[in-house]
Amino acid sequence: MMGFFDGFREVAQQPEVAGTAGSLLSLRWMPLASTWRNKVASFASGLAVSVWLVPLAVETLGMKSPGAVGAFGFLGGLFGLLLISRAWDYISTTPAGEWITAIFAKRPQ
Repeated sequence: MMGFFDGFREVAQQPEVAGTAGSLLSLRWMPLASTWRNKVASFASGLAVSVWLVPLAVETLGMKSPGAVGAFGFLGGLFGLLLISRAWDYISTTPAGEWITAIFAKRPQ
């Protein structure tokens, strides 16, 4: 018979759930002056990394342990905004990045 904590552990080790917890925890270290818009973007970035990139990384690395998968999801949520920021810094130095930046820089008058 499965106890409450066994069921909780099984759910908590899912990358999406662990990533959500990591994203929420990361908001703790955002500067107090951060706007709600920045906090929502940070949360969404961490959640996006946990939902789409962590499963890809887990499959690529061949991780089988539920604990390792959950930890990887938590770290993806915790550092999601940082990962996306660094990826954008790299992409923005390429011709495609310059083109994308030019599109978003145009503001309707």
